Amino acid sequence: MQETNVLIVDDERSMRNLLERLLRKNGYACTLAADSNEARKCLTNHSYDVLLLDITMPGESGLDLLPHMKEQYPDTAIVMVTATDDPKQAQITLEMGVYGYIVKPFAPNQILISLTNALRRRDLERKEKEYHEQLENAVRNRTQNLEETVQQLKKSQQELEASKARLREQLFFLQVLLDAIPSPVFYKDTQGIYLGCNKGFEEFVGLAKDEIVGKTVYEIAPEHLADTYHDADSKLFRNPGKQTYESNVTYSDGSVHDVIFNKATYTDSHGNLAGLVGVILDVTERKRAEKELCESESRFRNLVEGSIQGILIHKDFKPLFVNQACANIYGYTVDEILEMDSLIPLFAQHEQPWIKSYTHRINNGKGNFPTEYECQGVRRDGTTIWLNNKVRSVDWKGEAAIQCTIADVTQAKQDHQILEESEERFRAVSDSAQDAIIIVDPAGQISYWNKAAEKIFGYRQQEVMNHSFGKLLMSKASHDTYAREWPIRDEPQEASEAGKTMELTAIRKDGEAFAIELSMSSTTIQGRRHSIAIVRDMSKRKRLELSLTQEKQRFQEVSLALKKKNKQLIEANSNLKETQARIIQQEKMASIGQLAAGVAHEINNPTGFVSSNLKTLHDYQADLARFIGEHDILREGLKSNNSNCECLSPMRDQVAHVDALGKEIDIDFIMEDIPNLLEESREGTERIKKIILDLKDFAHPGKEECVYANINKNLESTLNIVWNEIKYHSSVEKDYGDLPEVKCCPQQLNQVFMNLLVNAAQAIEKQGVIKITTKADDHHVWVDISDTGKGIPEENLNRIFDPFFTTKEVGKGTGQGLHVVYNIVKKHKGEIKVASEVGKGTTFSVKIPIELDR
Repeated sequence: MQETNVLIVDDERSMRNLLERLLRKNGYACTLAADSNEARKCLTNHSYDVLLLDITMPGESGLDLLPHMKEQYPDTAIVMVTATDDPKQAQITLEMGVYGYIVKPFAPNQILISLTNALRRRDLERKEKEYHEQLENAVRNRTQNLEETVQQLKKSQQELEASKARLREQLFFLQVLLDAIPSPVFYKDTQGIYLGCNKGFEEFVGLAKDEIVGKTVYEIAPEHLADTYHDADSKLFRNPGKQTYESNVTYSDGSVHDVIFNKATYTDSHGNLAGLVGVILDVTERKRAEKELCESESRFRNLVEGSIQGILIHKDFKPLFVNQACANIYGYTVDEILEMDSLIPLFAQHEQPWIKSYTHRINNGKGNFPTEYECQGVRRDGTTIWLNNKVRSVDWKGEAAIQCTIADVTQAKQDHQILEESEERFRAVSDSAQDAIIIVDPAGQISYWNKAAEKIFGYRQQEVMNHSFGKLLMSKASHDTYAREWPIRDEPQEASEAGKTMELTAIRKDGEAFAIELSMSSTTIQGRRHSIAIVRDMSKRKRLELSLTQEKQRFQEVSLALKKKNKQLIEANSNLKETQARIIQQEKMASIGQLAAGVAHEINNPTGFVSSNLKTLHDYQADLARFIGEHDILREGLKSNNSNCECLSPMRDQVAHVDALGKEIDIDFIMEDIPNLLEESREGTERIKKIILDLKDFAHPGKEECVYANINKNLESTLNIVWNEIKYHSSVEKDYGDLPEVKCCPQQLNQVFMNLLVNAAQAIEKQGVIKITTKADDHHVWVDISDTGKGIPEENLNRIFDPFFTTKEVGKGTGQGLHVVYNIVKKHKGEIKVASEVGKGTTFSVKIPIELDR
């Protein structure tokens, strides 16, 4: 097996060496070039099967070198190698005809597969090119043969028409027909070998004389006919003498004729049987016209008496003979016409001058005159009729006379007019058809050809009339199929015949082969079978089918690649979702970090007064402990000295001490203040708890599952977190509508509301108003957040949702806030719009569907 030569062109030595090791390991012969100049030198001295060409190189790049390579070395498969994954560049190189496009870094299998595919494609293109050249040569040769055949057919047709014209003239004017027919004549020896023949026999068998002489009947005739001829010859040789028999034979042009074989044996100089002489008499025309070829006046009279056409013979308009058919045409009896002094009254008055002049020219033999004409005659009842009159000079009892063969064509005229109108309608319909409509006569020759046929095949009507339909317009294989499926049958037919549809290959006038759909049916014209061919040009459809098949194959290949890419995209999408979740969480934490001081301040306020209250309660507790201790001393003293009156004096002192202590610590105020302190502390801790819970809900990463949530409550929770950012220079107006619960990700929507509220607060430089409006309809909830801040310039409105776009000072904004807002709203299948005017403020409108799955 011949080794595959690969030229590696790359400006990086390591890449060249890597490719060389890989390819040599897999059986490739490699040559290395560091740039385009070295590549040109290598290609000048050696031929290569594959060129691995780097796109980006110093000096002349691979793209610059590519057109030269394609032009000078078309048989070399080119695969481009690049470190830049540029789809536009890849498309340009593929359109320039490269066989592969590889992006660095690559897998070893990728290089090997690309080289294998490139070589296969190159080989396929070579084979396709060779096939097209062979096909063009074959078409050219077949076209030349077809043109020669057409010329021969034209010549034969002309000769046949000339022979028929001469034959008709002789049949008409001469009584002896057979002596004037160039009948086929042949002679052969007792072994059946042809010794000679005349021209008629050459035409009969379709061979030249030198192709006949020295051969037997089996070598020039079909086998089934050769058996019949040989048996007849053998019978004659067994019984020498004459032999006559009739037969139907097919001439070399395919036409079927009735013939009479006249054969006779002949002897040599010694009287020995030497062979036979045969004369083939074509009696086809004679059988059709034998009644018109009378050898005598008697036979002529018998013919004309029974003729359906009127026959009249006159001399200077004096009737000499008239048959019954003629009398019937005019409405007279035969005797009444014969008794007329002149036949002129039988012609219409306006025809009479012309008829007289015409007859005078015939009698004097002056000038040319028609032998057939139409004129108007007058019947006995005065009605005008149309007549067809065939005129000739005859010898009547030794005198020159004129014979008229008259036919009443009045009805034919009317029928002809109807037929012309019908034909005109048919022609209009036929010529408007997109498909070719061709009528083929019983002999297989074209008798009608519409305009669509001219357009499809390229032949004008006069070029194809009376030519063989199958042989002229089809390839040999298709003609054989056509002849087998729709054989020529020249027999009477009473009704139309259902047709067949075939797909064949046709040949245009310019030799182009193309696919057709041929629908054949038959109809009866004048009692004989005619074929109707409907031809549809299928070349465009075939090209489309081929293109569709190729596209389907490419689609399958692309589909496999797309499935692979789709899998990668699914993985990338999963990674993207995780990344987006992290970004949103990071944005949350960044927002929490930004709001940390304010949240801490909001927590410090209740923490401060709770701490103060606790200290006060601690002091109250000390005073109450002293007061209660004194009460305990008093109670114990009362218990131990309950009956001893002497001890009342110390008790009174103790009571006075307790009262003094109560006044000192202001026991009444303490008892009144303690509930207030406890209530204030409870409220403070509840506020701290609420801030912590709101902050926890906001900052928690959350779950992807959506739940039903109250948007108004979400807004209140978010306001609680960002309140410290707002309260110093903004007042908040709330216009909450009656909202249904919305299926959403509440924590993500809280992020949206927080970013919009913080942005609104930051847009107000001194003092302003932030207004929050909510409303709903049957399918959506709207949240509008407006501010009276400085507004957004018009040139920035289209960019505010772009990632990393910010108009804030460095360190005060990441450019991710509104980008995160936009993505969250879109994730909820919602919309976000912004309206702003510099110096007046901005309104963000968020539209969220109530049902996320709607």
